Amino acid sequence: MQKTSFKGKVILGIEHTEYNDRQITIHNNSTPNTIYTLVIQSGTLKDIHGQTLEHDHSEQPIQFHVHDSPPLLDDISGAT
Repeated sequence: MQKTSFKGKVILGIEHTEYNDRQITIHNNSTPNTIYTLVIQSGTLKDIHGQTLEHDHSEQPIQFHVHDSPPLLDDISGAT
């Protein structure tokens, strides 16, 4: 799992599961009712075996909302 800290306030972890190669899980400790934009840069996201995941090169941002009631379990859809 990768973890990133933004200005020391938010810890964001992205987990790619072995049994479902089309799903990622995002863990964070952010404030409820916050909207983030996730941009996946071409060639930077790798699977659990270290292979670069295919990308459509559009690099369109994906917006997701952190709801007030944890745990958040939802789908993020977009061209990846």
